[in-house]
Amino acid sequence: MPKPTSLSGSKNLIYQRLMELKKLQNLSQRALVHKLQLAGYDMDFRIFL
Repeated sequence: MPKPTSLSGSKNLIYQRLMELKKLQNLSQRALVHKLQLAGYDMDFRIFL
């Protein structure tokens, strides 16, 4: 089964939105991932270095 891709063909589907959220909320990468983990998302801070 092929992996999902964005309209541009990128395999990183959420990178842009994560960077927007990080900047909008003035969070470090670790802080953003921590908030996402508390919300129930399985993420690691190295996932979008």
